[in-house]
Amino acid sequence: MSWRVVNEGGTYRVVVTKELPGTRWLDALLDIDCEVHISSTTHILSNAEIIEAIGDKCDAVLGQLTEDWGEELFTALKAAGGKVRASQNSHLTQH
Repeated sequence: MSWRVVNEGGTYRVVVTKELPGTRWLDALLDIDCEVHISSTTHILSNAEIIEAIGDKCDAVLGQLTEDWGEELFTALKAAGGKVRASQNSHLTQH
């Protein structure tokens, strides 16, 4: 799987599971010094792929409604220091 990294070394690490339309979302993340990892895949990511992308440090994930966001993914995000998961339709979940 291929990931594009923008602003490597930024203060906060954010995973984006699909390229989103426009640039406003990316501009907002860059304004607060986020290192942004953007998936270039066209398929729905598996839990294993998302967990691999989260890694050991991840502050937030911008995911898709089609992904299986349940206990497994929230546990991985929390273990990596994550506090926020949001979907493209602006549903926000804090843990």
